[in-house]
Amino acid sequence: MGRCLECGENIGFFSLGSLCNSCQEKDKADELAKEIELDRQEMERQKLFEEVQQKRREESRQAFILSLKNKINDGQEIYCYDTIYIPVDSVIDDTQVVNKFDVSALKLMGLDGWSIEGIVPKTLGLPLSNSSIGSTVGETYGGGIGGNVVGVYILLKKRITQIGEELSIDSSSIDSLMKALGHVAPAAPSSPLSELKKTQDMLGDLNTKYMNTFK
Repeated sequence: MGRCLECGENIGFFSLGSLCNSCQEKDKADELAKEIELDRQEMERQKLFEEVQQKRREESRQAFILSLKNKINDGQEIYCYDTIYIPVDSVIDDTQVVNKFDVSALKLMGLDGWSIEGIVPKTLGLPLSNSSIGSTVGETYGGGIGGNVVGVYILLKKRITQIGEELSIDSSSIDSLMKALGHVAPAAPSSPLSELKKTQDMLGDLNTKYMNTFK
């Protein structure tokens, strides 16, 4: 009669393994515990890496803000530029693009200190055609492309000033400037709910792994 290589218990002549059921279950549990520990260590390393990266990005951001403040304090006039796109109520092939030319967003940006520097129309090219009436009926290519204005890109400018310790532009504008200059803006901090969701997903994955091990 065969015996378990670990505990010495009888496992019978016809056993396909060298371990008893109890030791097999114990080995599976030990292996699972090792995998969970490795996953935990990897998550800790990833978390530490993200924290270091976030710290570096925030330091870069603060250094950039300080450089803007220094320019202002030195008497330089500095500006931030942005664009918005507004659809125009054109009619294309008997279809109106939008119901009205809505400049609500532009009004709000004007109240925030943005001024219009230029306008670039967006056109839609449609082939021109000639209609034939009489001996021949139909349409033929008119030898050109008609440009239909469907919207406008509006170039905006805002002077950057300092009010107390704050700049006159918001966080998204600072991020946009940093990106234009090749800096990496700091990622938005995780909310408690998102962190809770990550933890729940991790526990769910570990639970699935545990259940699949003992199937």
